Amino acid sequence: MNIKSLTSTCLLIVALTLFSSILAKRSAPEAVPDIIHDGIHYTVVHWGAKNGTGQNGGYIEAWNEASGEKIWQLVIYTVEYDKHIEKDVQDVFIKTMAIDADGKNLVIVNELDEVYKIVLSSREVHRVELGI
Repeated sequence: MNIKSLTSTCLLIVALTLFSSILAKRSAPEAVPDIIHDGIHYTVVHWGAKNGTGQNGGYIEAWNEASGEKIWQLVIYTVEYDKHIEKDVQDVFIKTMAIDADGKNLVIVNELDEVYKIVLSSREVHRVELGI
């Protein structure tokens, strides 16, 4: 193999390595607007793993609007990570959060279009199966 072929091969390997690395990274999730309802401030926590929660995505927090104190933090769903795949491409983030028409439930939709209902009075989480 001559020097020109060796150089071309090395450049190709470097380019493919960089390209596959770029493909493995995901973009940051969109911000989800906070909700204030009945004196409680609900917020989505995208980067939970940095705060010791074990995963990115799937968490919300409730704060007392008057005092600014955290009332609770709740996992909505669990992400099952495959140890053979880069973790960040497996994160599943919340994309929307809303109070339902009755004002009794928080409705969450994640990036997989899975829908969850949180009963605000009990903090029970229910996955909503949509019949298609």
